[in-house]
Amino acid sequence: MKGKFWCSSFWLLILALFLCGFAETVSAAAASQPEFKIMNPRPSKPPITAIALAPRLPDLVGKTIAVVANYDPAMPPIAAALPKAVNGAKVLFVPELPVAEGQSTHPAKLDAPGVTNVVFKDFEKNPKMADAIIVGNGF
Repeated sequence: MKGKFWCSSFWLLILALFLCGFAETVSAAAASQPEFKIMNPRPSKPPITAIALAPRLPDLVGKTIAVVANYDPAMPPIAAALPKAVNGAKVLFVPELPVAEGQSTHPAKLDAPGVTNVVFKDFEKNPKMADAIIVGNGF
């Protein structure tokens, strides 16, 4: 039993010496590194003003929902499914988002019951034609 104790103590001593040497190496490496100044990424002028979130709708029943899509191929099926899934919902399908580069990956019109096709420029002039907006841009 005495031999096991001394053997264990020996290895603990070796481990402690190793860790002390490792700590010195790390602190020496840290001391040789240049110091960096952390700067605030927010611009000083003009100040950023936080705007409160719009109130959330309790549900979409009987609401007009704009589905604005560009590259996301999931958006036409979502637009087609909404009138069936939500009682009394009207869907405005806006097939492109011109602020994103490239061209739409789906047809400019969606032929589905309960869906009205709207050109982005018309929607941009009057975004309040919809109670809610679902936007998809990307795959």
